Amino acid sequence: MYELPSVVALRTELTEVASSRTACVDLERQAVLCGRVHQAVDDLRAAGWPPERVIVAMKQIAADAGLQPSRRLYVVTETVHDKDVLLIDMIGWTIRRYFATDLRPA
Repeated sequence: MYELPSVVALRTELTEVASSRTACVDLERQAVLCGRVHQAVDDLRAAGWPPERVIVAMKQIAADAGLQPSRRLYVVTETVHDKDVLLIDMIGWTIRRYFATDLRPA
């Protein structure tokens, strides 16, 4: 998986986000990250990976880049951090992209 250029690009982008002082991801960077997630999902799906394996891979790529969920993510009454929101968004982008009907072969 890690030799795929799309995965390398995603991990690199996430490493920059994880190392930034600000927790907030602006809309431009969010769009770039979404595109990188989509490309990685497309490549993994084309390689025959099932959806659950792709989701686990996205979480692992984020963790390897230094993006770990905070404890707040697991407590319903807590407000999550901006980087937690990014992780949540990434999984949503992954699921929507994997199951996008317009991408299915005819």
